[in-house]
Amino acid sequence: MSQKKIQSLQIVYPNLYRWIVEELEEKFCIHSYDIQADAIQKENGVEVIIRFGQYFHHQKKEFLSNPIERSSEEFNKFIHKIWKGLS
Repeated sequence: MSQKKIQSLQIVYPNLYRWIVEELEEKFCIHSYDIQADAIQKENGVEVIIRFGQYFHHQKKEFLSNPIERSSEEFNKFIHKIWKGLS
């Protein structure tokens, strides 16, 4: 089984990256420069890796299944998980 490579979320899923950044900025005043967002493409979705903190040493990972919807409970739980890690 081949290992999927980590790519920038902004390149692989630009809409998802934008949604994450917008939600974090609107709800929690966390800006795009406060995080690094990467992705590993999977067969039925994407594993999102958000790095944060000094030198981006902390991270939160979440698998989001296709189709990814901004209004989904799955997406909103992930946003709150990121916020809890940052606060």
